[in-house]
Parts: sequence; C-alpha cells; structure tokens
Amino acid sequence: VDWDKLNLSYLEPSKFAENYWNRVSRARLVRSIEEAKSFVAHSDVKVTYSDWNQFKYTAQSLGIAEDEKAGVPRTAYEGIVEVRYGGGDFFIFLIPPYVDEGFKPADFGQKAWMKIDKETLLKNFGVSEKNDDGFLFGSDITGSENI
Repeated sequence: VDWDKLNLSYLEPSKFAENYWNRVSRARLVRSIEEAKSFVAHSDVKVTYSDWNQFKYTAQSLGIAEDEKAGVPRTAYEGIVEVRYGGGDFFIFLIPPYVDEGFKPADFGQKAWMKIDKETLLKNFGVSEKNDDGFLFGSDITGSENI
C-alpha cells in the first residue's frame, strides 16, 4: 500500500469525530442485548447502559473487555464502545449514561470524558466503595436481559 497516495483526511480528529457521531446517532436504539444481536445483521444499533454493572453484563454477553481505565471502558472512543458482532458490516454501540441521545456534545472528539474525574465517572457507573484491589461494585444484574 502506498500510504502517501491515499486520501486519509477522514482520519483527521474533527472529521473522524463528526463521522463517528453521525454513525452512532443514526444507529437504531434498542432496549436489550438480544434485540441488538437480532438487528445488527441489518443495521447499526445502540444500547444505552445506565451503570457499570450493566456495562459489565453487556460486555460479557458480547465477549468483549469488561474492565475500565480512568473510569472509561477499555476500547471506548469518547466513552462509546463499538462491537462488530457476528462478522457483519454493522456495529453494536454501547452508549454510556453521560452521552445524551439528543445531540452531540460540544466537546465530542476532544476526550470530553477527561473533564470528569474518575471517582465521578465510577460513581455514575454504580461503584460503591474502594477496597485493597480497587473498587467494589454494587449488586450484579446477571440474569437480566434488559439493559
């Protein structure tokens, strides 16, 4: 591949952020992982999780990393985790509780999550207290398919 001859301008941070947000905002909002797995064969879908336990349960259901760093799920872009489920062309987007569904945050694409301290992010995800190993989380939601 002759990288010098390719037009990679779509990877410039502002263009990438705009294109990414447009794809996420156009994705079909679904209420459960089963619904997401069903619709992702035909279109992008998004699932909003409200706390860290829901994210962990969803991540386990999809076979992806379920840990966090600095209060943000690993592999996230601006707090949004994307999964190409089933080998198709479409994504399941896992949307965090601090991303509003109605409009693009003004600082999207500029690491907006970094403006929120880790303790606040983790509190928003349902972390209750610290122990020697890190953080203790609230009750599990295993067995619940709706998120």
